[in-house]
Amino acid sequence: MFYGFEVVTGHTHDQFAWDYGGGEFFEPVLDFLNKNYLSLAGGVIINGVSTPSEAERHIDMVIDDLSNLEQTAIREMVDMVLLSDSIPYNLSCEQKYSAYMTINLANHRYLLDYSAEVRVETTGAEDYHAHTDRFRNSGKQKDFFTLCDVINENNYTPLLVTCHVFRSFCDMIRFLMSEMIRLNVSIKKCKNCGKYYVPSRSDALFCSGVSPQDEKKTCQEYGKYSNYLEKTRTDEATRLYKQIYNAKNNRARQGKKKYPPNGNPPWNTDLEGFIAKANAYKADIKGGIKSETEYIEWLKSMKEKKVFSNAT
Repeated sequence: MFYGFEVVTGHTHDQFAWDYGGGEFFEPVLDFLNKNYLSLAGGVIINGVSTPSEAERHIDMVIDDLSNLEQTAIREMVDMVLLSDSIPYNLSCEQKYSAYMTINLANHRYLLDYSAEVRVETTGAEDYHAHTDRFRNSGKQKDFFTLCDVINENNYTPLLVTCHVFRSFCDMIRFLMSEMIRLNVSIKKCKNCGKYYVPSRSDALFCSGVSPQDEKKTCQEYGKYSNYLEKTRTDEATRLYKQIYNAKNNRARQGKKKYPPNGNPPWNTDLEGFIAKANAYKADIKGGIKSETEYIEWLKSMKEKKVFSNAT
């Protein structure tokens, strides 16, 4: 499916148009959701603007326009309908939108309503226009047959494009969101940067944008690197825990054989204290109170002790 978009505002002498031709149609929605207003306004094709101050004024107009949309329940709808993991089972965006509108019909009935002028146009490759521009608006029937010969000889495939012309960026975003729902284009939030993105696979966790932790890496690359480090730390913690546990457990068993029938209580107390302390560390890590690194350092200190302790 091919889309053309324009937003025309202001008076006839003070117009600008915005075109997302050739890109993914949902890109403006992602820019809006991620509050990349300058990126969104960067697509502006300004007609008749000659100074930087005029360009800045037009960009400010874009930002002000979109800020009006922020006052609606649009983000609540996005998180409930377009987010792929908003519910624990698989429903289409249309099914989730139906449920959302059923519970919010009175308040959000017109949430995605938009106004637009729709034009049907054709477009083709650059060399196609180079061969055919001389016939533009000739109105001659013989030129029609000549053009058909040109298209046939060069195997051109001009495309029929539906172009929507909006009077506001809010109308454009509403339209694009409705298309995402209709076409079941789900989005996710990146586990690294927190931005919205359209995943290339359903099990994707990270977007392809620049990682905030390392500008030389994408979030996908940094996520893999971070997972590797985390797995390495976890593996190291598991290895250290097993080594210490086995050593203390062996001592406790030897104590039972040497000092029957009650065994050797200090070794038992040492093992029990170690297990309790390790479990406390794991709970603190899960609760965000302590880090995996602190846990590993404690395990290393326990391993270095040559005699039993109370796992303090």
